[in-house]
Amino acid sequence: MYSLKSKPLYAKVLDNIVEMINHDAFSQDLLPSEDQLSRMLGVSRATVREALARLTREGVITKKQGIGNFIHRSALRVKMRIDLYADFVELLESAGHTVEVIGSSPRQIEAGPEEAARVGIEPGGLLWLFDRFYLADGRPAIWAGIGLRADRVNQALPGLVNERRLRDLLNRVVDGGVAHSVLLFTPGLADRSIYDKLRVPLGTPMLTWDEAFYDTNDRCFGFSTTAFNPTIVRLGMLRKWC
Repeated sequence: MYSLKSKPLYAKVLDNIVEMINHDAFSQDLLPSEDQLSRMLGVSRATVREALARLTREGVITKKQGIGNFIHRSALRVKMRIDLYADFVELLESAGHTVEVIGSSPRQIEAGPEEAARVGIEPGGLLWLFDRFYLADGRPAIWAGIGLRADRVNQALPGLVNERRLRDLLNRVVDGGVAHSVLLFTPGLADRSIYDKLRVPLGTPMLTWDEAFYDTNDRCFGFSTTAFNPTIVRLGMLRKWC
């Protein structure tokens, strides 16, 4: 988990507001005014406003002009929200798990036609491949098989594959860094090897996704196939309708 010392002030205020909501500090389904919250928390209105804007984006509150900020406690009960957490460490920690990341030794291969097409290189071009395992309380929760174009990797991968957050790893080793990724979800049965990796009984329905990584110049430099242990990971999402 991040240290509180590393958080900006608005994030600490956000945490305090959420804690008060969870402890029913507000008698109605409305937050106090910005002025009241500012006095209660000993911070400026600008800081409170920034925290409230973040809570609005997360669906925890809805602002109605002339009425106030309505509280949605249901939003706080949704764990492992993929609309909030781009990183699997944060995703698992949001459900209260202690997380460990283990990476396999990277290996370089010549890309086959399918792999080459995923990253826009000619068949036979070089790829770095490695696995990342996310353990939740010591149990394998998520497996990701990652491929990176060798011509985009700017330093040696061994020793870096255990980087706790994948975005940090990609930003360190890939020229141009990572800007976004595109996902394709596939529910159903996975390859036998994935069941073995996650220690899940063969034939158990499983959610997997294929992901393509893009840099700031919108060039694809890598891919990942990810599988989720269904006994640990239940992905959630909040859709805002107002």
